[in-house]
Amino acid sequence: LHCYGNEFSIWNCSYNISDDSSSCAQSDDAAVFCMVNTTEYSNCSDGDVRLVGGETENEGNVQICHRNAWGSVCDDSWDSSDSNVVCRQLGFQPYGSSRYYRNHFNTFNNPSFMYGRFYCYGTENKLADCSWNSYYLQYCSYYEIAGVHCEGDCTDGHVRLRGSYLKRLGRVEVCVNGTWTTICDENWDDVDASVVCQQLEYSSYGALAAYGSLISDDYPTRIYGVNCTGNEESILNCPIHLTSKGVEYTECATGDAGVFCQEIILNFQHCNHSDIRLVDGQLPTEGRVEVCVNGYWGTVCDDGWD
Repeated sequence: LHCYGNEFSIWNCSYNISDDSSSCAQSDDAAVFCMVNTTEYSNCSDGDVRLVGGETENEGNVQICHRNAWGSVCDDSWDSSDSNVVCRQLGFQPYGSSRYYRNHFNTFNNPSFMYGRFYCYGTENKLADCSWNSYYLQYCSYYEIAGVHCEGDCTDGHVRLRGSYLKRLGRVEVCVNGTWTTICDENWDDVDASVVCQQLEYSSYGALAAYGSLISDDYPTRIYGVNCTGNEESILNCPIHLTSKGVEYTECATGDAGVFCQEIILNFQHCNHSDIRLVDGQLPTEGRVEVCVNGYWGTVCDDGWD
């Protein structure tokens, strides 16, 4: 069967007829999914995507164009690999996106579903490049609309902490070339942490380095081998190794660098890093344990204390 698209009937298309039913199994039967007759023409190209209903341009329910019509995307099996591809296609950061389900952005008069389940690896340039299955469209309810929130632009050199309900604790993320990247925690120490804390306008005293994965996602690691003196105003002013743009540091065997910062009200307390003391006991041999970290006395949590 071969149609040009302007025929009024399928019988007006060119086709071949065969008496040999064995050449085409029943599983090869052709099927269609039609849009409602109120669907309007749109000057979009096949595979284009857009976000609707969000408060900013980098979030919303996902719609995809097919044959000059916008359609909704079913949220069955929708995950961060799919949403990352949408963000890349729209020119946002291709990682760190948030995926949403069930018409999260509360849009009305949504177009019919155009595609069923997507199966993206996360490396595709367009959502339409991912494999998908239209069979599941018949099981997708009208409210099961996929949505995304993409990472917006950032300013080079800015830092932020993520992965904890405490604002002063988290994984360190640095904006490099307009995108957020993480730091490998190899050689990461309290001096490095103090620079980050001071850059975030917390106290440089009492800053603690954190190690491992405080948050699990697909942000790339591009900074490693950090070796600050403690006097730098920005983590990027420290001696560091930075991979080329678009290249991730893949030899980080430990995890992402993090910090725990202290409030700005803390002042230097004339103690040496790692000193300990006992406070408020009745005898010199008893009391609350305090440890000096970067010039500030801090207490010790009793979780696991034995």
